[in-house]
Amino acid sequence: MRGWSDKLKLGKSSTFVKRNLRILPLTDAEVEADFFLDHRRKAWKGMVIEREFGAPLAMEDVQWPPPTVNDLATLLARALSRRPHFEDRQRPRMIHLRDRPQWQELLPHLRQLGIEVVLSDDLPRFDEAVIEWMQDGAARKPPEPFAVHRIREDLKSPFPKRKRTSLDATRDLLHWTDQMVKAGYPSARKGTPRHMIRCLRWRYI
Repeated sequence: MRGWSDKLKLGKSSTFVKRNLRILPLTDAEVEADFFLDHRRKAWKGMVIEREFGAPLAMEDVQWPPPTVNDLATLLARALSRRPHFEDRQRPRMIHLRDRPQWQELLPHLRQLGIEVVLSDDLPRFDEAVIEWMQDGAARKPPEPFAVHRIREDLKSPFPKRKRTSLDATRDLLHWTDQMVKAGYPSARKGTPRHMIRCLRWRYI
């Protein structure tokens, strides 16, 4: 069961596949990327903005908030290999990120792709795009001056701590069951067919 994880996960199940991204042409482009809370929908969104002209390159919903390094990896992979315009696919020379501790695990992988990473408290293009998004959501009514200031402050704030849900309890139960099955049936560690493991799980539930 796929769920929230604050540890970077790469590999076949990941959108961020370095082998695929490394073949993209390296350009002089610079981009900004981060996440923001859409208060209208009570949902987190990630966005990548082209730094020179402010064009959006990717926008993704965060399925398991708050955002993690895996959400950032997926967001950047979407922006770099965006479809259907193959000619637009590229590795930017530089990615500007908000200076957040969550991103540290991904930085070496970006640098292995020849992408320079700049950490900063300010992302001017990204912040402008978010404010415009908020204005559009408010029926294009100009927000009060303090509202814009509040948005900018919110964007710089640390992500909230995650609250446990019923899905977490289910995942914990499945993990515990797997451990019990492996402890009680050593053959389960050596290629026991999946349908047999599922039967064994129900024995413990």
